[in-house]
Amino acid sequence: MRAQARSSFRALSLIILMLASTQLLLLTSRDHSPKELGPEAQRFDIDNSQVAIIEVGYDHSCVIGTANQMKCWGDGGDGKTGHENTEDYGDDAQEMGQYLMFTDVGEGLTFTEVGAGKDFTCALLSDSNVKCWGNNAHLGSGSGAQGSGARGDGYREMGAGVQAVGNGSWNAQSISVGYEHACAIVNETSLDSLYCWGSNDYGQLGLGNTFSRGGVDADLESHSLVDLPERGGAGLTQVSAGMHHTCVLWDDGEMACWGRNQWGQLGVGSTETIGDEASEMGEDLVIVDLPTSRTASAISAGEDMTCAILDNGDLACWGWGESGRLGTENEGSLGGSLSDLGDNLNIVDLGTGLSVEKVSVGYGSSCAILDDGSPSTSDTLKCWGKGSDGALGLGDADSMGDGQWEMGAFLPSVNLGSEVHATSVSVGDAFACALLNNSMVKCWGTGMDGRTGLGKSGATGDESGEMGDNLDYVELYLPEETLDQPCDDPAEGSPLEQTTLDSTNSNTGNKTSTAMTSGECGAVVYVDEDNVIVKFAVFTKGKWSTEVVTDFSGVAYCCSRVDDVSLAIGPDGSPHIVASGGTAATGGSAYYFTKKDGIWTIGELIVSESGSDEAGIAAIAVEVDQIGDIYVITQEASYNYGAWADPRKITAWRCTAAGHVNNSCSDHFDGGFPASNSPTGTVSQASHSAALRTDVGLDGTIYVAYHESEWYAESGSVKVVELGSTGFGTPMDVGGTINSTTANSSLGMS
Repeated sequence: MRAQARSSFRALSLIILMLASTQLLLLTSRDHSPKELGPEAQRFDIDNSQVAIIEVGYDHSCVIGTANQMKCWGDGGDGKTGHENTEDYGDDAQEMGQYLMFTDVGEGLTFTEVGAGKDFTCALLSDSNVKCWGNNAHLGSGSGAQGSGARGDGYREMGAGVQAVGNGSWNAQSISVGYEHACAIVNETSLDSLYCWGSNDYGQLGLGNTFSRGGVDADLESHSLVDLPERGGAGLTQVSAGMHHTCVLWDDGEMACWGRNQWGQLGVGSTETIGDEASEMGEDLVIVDLPTSRTASAISAGEDMTCAILDNGDLACWGWGESGRLGTENEGSLGGSLSDLGDNLNIVDLGTGLSVEKVSVGYGSSCAILDDGSPSTSDTLKCWGKGSDGALGLGDADSMGDGQWEMGAFLPSVNLGSEVHATSVSVGDAFACALLNNSMVKCWGTGMDGRTGLGKSGATGDESGEMGDNLDYVELYLPEETLDQPCDDPAEGSPLEQTTLDSTNSNTGNKTSTAMTSGECGAVVYVDEDNVIVKFAVFTKGKWSTEVVTDFSGVAYCCSRVDDVSLAIGPDGSPHIVASGGTAATGGSAYYFTKKDGIWTIGELIVSESGSDEAGIAAIAVEVDQIGDIYVITQEASYNYGAWADPRKITAWRCTAAGHVNNSCSDHFDGGFPASNSPTGTVSQASHSAALRTDVGLDGTIYVAYHESEWYAESGSVKVVELGSTGFGTPMDVGGTINSTTANSSLGMS
């Protein structure tokens, strides 16, 4: 699409494409004045409370509010924060609070639980389904195998586009997410069942093999039920997924673990991996030997270690001892020998008279909420293990628990401020977050990628004076409306802001087309000519998101070059992209692309023009009319034996709005854009020029401006013709002449 008439847009008031020699630049004018916030957002009593659940992953964090809504921030790799981009949130200004969007997994769905891994996130929803987004291989929804991409990192990939784990074939009761795998407790019959999916390098899925599950369809429908011992009908109370191992807790207080066991983290008295071979699960699964007469009330699996809160309030931990994470005042590992278990099981000394209420094991450090038994005193929080970047919240970067006189009464409590205390805690990689009794959140440790949500990437809690009342609350504002229309506010004199979308090489951005989304935000399709790749970028949720539409270099018999691209956004927000390209030997072809269920479709061939040299599709455009019908317009030319020959024509192809709703425009077997179907209309006399412009009038009429010339002519006239469902009208000569060129044209229309 060359130009597109739309209602006046406001906040993203200007997009200027600069075809620079080394990168694609966009200049945007956007007002961040107080007017943008509106009268409600300018109140001084914005509510930052009503957080019910805090959960952190390796480098990102999520909260669920008392109204069961959710927000996520931190590292945005693979789209795991659910913002339809890969940008980090929380390390810069205007990224948290009302600027942080709510997570959307479908209309009417709310959140019950959330789990965060290394590069993906899963949530238990109000309909008892589980949905995951991020790296495709770990989503359990058939989104794709390892290396196939991600869900949630691009335009229109969240909301209803997020598929349910196991195709929604079972109802979950509870979930847990580890480093690269996840599990759900499912109550299908009188007995609880456990399903696990994701990475399975060490048998952490408990399937008796090392084949990963959940990357392709039907993986979880029949193949990922964990074989657990019946145990007299005891039900499952909890599942905890660690880095490469998994543990479960039954309602009688017994527990078992499987997966990687290099450091004894399974608590079975050996270092042999369990779950990667047959005859290791089911009735052969070893139960963890707890101290005499003791049972477990809660469990937490982390990076190569496991902890269990016992029924007397003690905390037992075993596995890898690096950096003192076991709290033994040394770095020895425990659990790999039978002598480490039973009554010899390591009980972490957290102080006399204190019982453990909650524990979270992260990637190198752990935190526990402690109760002294007195109703007149508040619970305290203690953290130990690796202290880099202030992860322990003690005002330094020292590790605790790896040397003498560091545990028990010598281990300080984390100071979270006056008149507040932690009610829940979650530990990630070199950072931790606590939910306080005022239903607000504080985080400390490394701010890399924005994981602490404090608007900076530096550490917090590694120097004196940074904790306590000086530690800011994470701005979440769950009860408040978000600024979820960042392109729909007045721009009042703000200076132009430059954004570099892509600087892959010097030939990126020479061919572009722009459009506006239904939310009046900017979108652009452009070409990386060196690599023959078509890319799409859109401004959404306050940031630009860039993704690959197609790599023509991998399309057989197609293209060593891309000649032209065009973009239109439909009324429902769907992107419609056409691209033309070819080789010197085969002429050129035109292809149509759209996004279906969060995935770019394989290009549907519209038309192919044979010939040699500069034969092919000289120019291409796409438009959507008032009722949603999609039109592709091509300017074609044939060149054989040193002479331009007929046809030199304009051709239009149409797919109805109903066809697009059914996703059939991308399927030539279902009324889509096939080369074999008859075109909607043809203008028989055009040129070999790249000069072609289209526009949609306010009444929905499509106008096509093109160049008409004789054979070999260096210039020709400009004509405009209307296009509708019955084809082209009568071309009108608008006067004037332009040069005939196959390079970037100078014809414009608005």
